[in-house]
Amino acid sequence: MRTLPVIPAVTHMWRSTIHNLGFALRAQWPWFVLLAVLFTVLASMVDIEFTSDQAAMEAQLKEHPERAGTFVFAMLTAIFAVMLAFASIAVSWHRYVLLDEVPQGLAKLRVDNIVWRYFGNLWLIGLMVAVAALPLTFVVLPLLSVNPVLGGGAFMAYVFFILLPIVYRLSIKLPAVAVGRQGFRMGDAWNVSRGNWGQIVGLGLVYTAISWVIGLGLLAVSTVLLKIFGPTLGFWFDIALQVVVNWLVTVMGITLLTSLYGFFVEERDF
Repeated sequence: MRTLPVIPAVTHMWRSTIHNLGFALRAQWPWFVLLAVLFTVLASMVDIEFTSDQAAMEAQLKEHPERAGTFVFAMLTAIFAVMLAFASIAVSWHRYVLLDEVPQGLAKLRVDNIVWRYFGNLWLIGLMVAVAALPLTFVVLPLLSVNPVLGGGAFMAYVFFILLPIVYRLSIKLPAVAVGRQGFRMGDAWNVSRGNWGQIVGLGLVYTAISWVIGLGLLAVSTVLLKIFGPTLGFWFDIALQVVVNWLVTVMGITLLTSLYGFFVEERDF
């Protein structure tokens, strides 16, 4: 059993992400273009004015119920495409870090058996986490309605101290799938990381804190851009910044999983 050093793991994640951002952009841009085209087509199919006001969206769907089917189809297609793109990008990233494999040409859009296995394991982990999250629905959320402070604290504690370690420990299997280790099971991912509950909680908290700091930085920059360029142009700058920040946080997350696999399975040191 290996004990995960939290600070070196975070440092390794950050260093690997920043030093390889150029490669990540070169390897992943075809998916961004493909998704942009797909989203444009899906948006043209849905005759609904998108807004952040959920009540307004529901009112539109009630007024035009015949459009609901197209809207649901478009949303499900978008979710499927995003998860497939994530699986392909993650596989390429894992293989680059662990095997020094650099995708060339159409390999940047790989959708082979490995990617489909990765995609399936993403859904399987999501299902297992959803089952583990059932107490939130039946215990914590009712408590939240009775006592918001106590319920909110219980919600955060359950997410960070129960669900987060489950996600990370199970997700150690994903890099194994990416490098073609078919004999590495979900139970193996769980077992190799045993005895590191506190370390994985700490790692998840630090990763979340970094993500929040980046998000707060985005909020500050967006506020400045809105004041300088006005609401219309500032809005589009804000969208562009969100895409960049979400991409950076995603690459960090994939790198973190790669680091956990390298440490626990391949016994690499940071």
